[in-house]
Amino acid sequence: MKAAYPLRISPDNTAIDNWHDSAKIGGMWTNYQNDLILDDHLITDGKWPTGAQEVIRNAGIEASAGAVAYGEAQPGAGEDGALFPPPSSASGTAAKSGKANSDEQPN
Repeated sequence: MKAAYPLRISPDNTAIDNWHDSAKIGGMWTNYQNDLILDDHLITDGKWPTGAQEVIRNAGIEASAGAVAYGEAQPGAGEDGALFPPPSSASGTAAKSGKANSDEQPN
């Protein structure tokens, strides 16, 4: 007998300590396939914690990859910090765990 799910579904995935602003889950996460989402943080007020801002700010292609362009998306787009302003020394730093600093409210 064949499995109930298509072969392209990968089992045994674990997502831990992620931030998100939507209750939607991409893909097929199911306990049957041992796919787990643990300790996630739903952001409902648009106020991303410092740790999340740091992850977002550092995401993407590394500068060492050189110039990359895809159609209308050109190098340099978004590098002005439009989503989040650059961190200042007054705002504190993210903990090594990637969680927000102590002036933020825990979940």
